[in-house]
Amino acid sequence: MAKSCGYATTSCEYKFPKNDEEELTRAEMAKWIYSFAYVNLLTEGEKIAEKALEYLGSNYVWGGTGPHSFDCSGFTYYIMGLFGHSIGRDCDAQYLNGERIEYEDLRPGDIVLFARTYASSGMTHAGLYIGNSYFIHAANSRSGVIITNLNDEYYYSHFVCGRRIVN
Repeated sequence: MAKSCGYATTSCEYKFPKNDEEELTRAEMAKWIYSFAYVNLLTEGEKIAEKALEYLGSNYVWGGTGPHSFDCSGFTYYIMGLFGHSIGRDCDAQYLNGERIEYEDLRPGDIVLFARTYASSGMTHAGLYIGNSYFIHAANSRSGVIITNLNDEYYYSHFVCGRRIVN
């Protein structure tokens, strides 16, 4: 199936793949278009954020680095590693990676770091920013991997910065 689309200044031909020599169904066509858009239109940061969402509900285990259980920095370490980025295993090491990003400049895929969440010094919690003031993180053994609003009073008051690993 080919569809021609004409514009005042240009024209184009879209050729869609056949499925066993038959036309694609609308659902198959939608999946094909989505996969094309996913590969070509999403930024790497958006792909990282989307991948992180696949682990929503995973267990929290102190020292866990995935893929079935995580602690906070183990979660960010694992997800970034899936995209070929080595960021260090703990929060302090992750703080030293990439470019420092302030709250108002966060983009999906940025690491968000917090201080004094359970200890008196250093970076003590990490997550991945997914957009619209939300981040995903391995919160604790009761909650596991969850999504939290960065404007939540607790997290907002402990927020230090974001770190941009990918452009």
